[in-house]
Amino acid sequence: MMMNVELTPSSLVVSLEQLASAQNEQDCAAALVAAAATIQESVLSGQSAEEFQTALNACPEGLMGKLGAVMDRAVNFHLLQDGGTLGLWLLPVVVSTDKELPQVINLETQTLNAMKMSGTLLQQLGLTAKQTGGNRTGWTYVVPTLFSDDVIHTTDIGELIRLPHEAREVIRGERKAVSFTAAEVAGNVEPGANLFFMPFIAFSPEGLPPSLPMSSEKTVHRMTQWVNATLEPVLGNGFVAHIAQYPQPFSLSLRVGERLRMDVRLRELMLRVSNDSGVEPNGLAALVAPYAMRQTDGTFMVGVSLVSRLTKNVVATLALPVESDDGQEEVALATHILKDMGMDCIQDFHQPISTIACQHCGNFQFALPSPDVAFKGIAETTKHVH
Repeated sequence: MMMNVELTPSSLVVSLEQLASAQNEQDCAAALVAAAATIQESVLSGQSAEEFQTALNACPEGLMGKLGAVMDRAVNFHLLQDGGTLGLWLLPVVVSTDKELPQVINLETQTLNAMKMSGTLLQQLGLTAKQTGGNRTGWTYVVPTLFSDDVIHTTDIGELIRLPHEAREVIRGERKAVSFTAAEVAGNVEPGANLFFMPFIAFSPEGLPPSLPMSSEKTVHRMTQWVNATLEPVLGNGFVAHIAQYPQPFSLSLRVGERLRMDVRLRELMLRVSNDSGVEPNGLAALVAPYAMRQTDGTFMVGVSLVSRLTKNVVATLALPVESDDGQEEVALATHILKDMGMDCIQDFHQPISTIACQHCGNFQFALPSPDVAFKGIAETTKHVH
């Protein structure tokens, strides 16, 4: 029977201070799990959302980083009394279309796609009877819905914490369905490459702690098949679904999803630039750098400046959103994508470049790759052109 545990400002601060004062990795892990368990137990025992939020709001500024780690753990994994672990996982999906989509897309459930997807994820996580030796099998429970990133980011933490336990009750036959209620976000998602997540719960038996899976083409195929079966009756062939190679625990998946969306958007932008300019990626040079407004201290975007190596003309400038603290992750990802598309001449900056908005058009001013990088090898080649 669940004890009536309430989260108070004092109990929260005590647990966070224990985490902050941990002397080694083992003590830190134990303190993190204990603090997360307090969060989980207060939600599962029915503490009011108002009291719960009051306790969180009382967290001192110096412990906010520790609170973030504890909240991530509280959502990601639940240790059970039998030694097993319940995990809330997400599979990122980017849907590219020139039409608006709803914030919540209910995947079709008339076929066996949901069952096949659940089995594929169970295998990818190494939890099938064959993989565990047969005595300690795991299970997965798929929520057959795609939620936009805005919905996922604003859903109440209590809903996220309760979901794995309700899924367990469904698996046991103690409940007919989960009562998960996602956040309500006004309006549809705009046309373009938009990020969604499909949640699922995975149970790992005692002795088999959750671990990050390897990539799986089978998962990509199954999920693509399911999304296509859902959207084709509505959109025809006017969309493309991009599926992450592997799922991740909830908090980690948010970052993986952002990288997938940036990957898709940059590739689509580069293809459009190549089609409009008639220049293939290997005929372009790029400067990739974080940019900051002179009036502010923070990085606000990563810019990609594209120059024709043959004509030396500026072909395009692209602005990419920044989710990381300093833009370094986005710079590295953009550079990787451009190389993967066949571009050889890439210059990247790691310190933010100050920029201003043009007083005439309002667009930001971008730096250009240096001639040494952009036109390397061109002079030697043109000597042989008559």
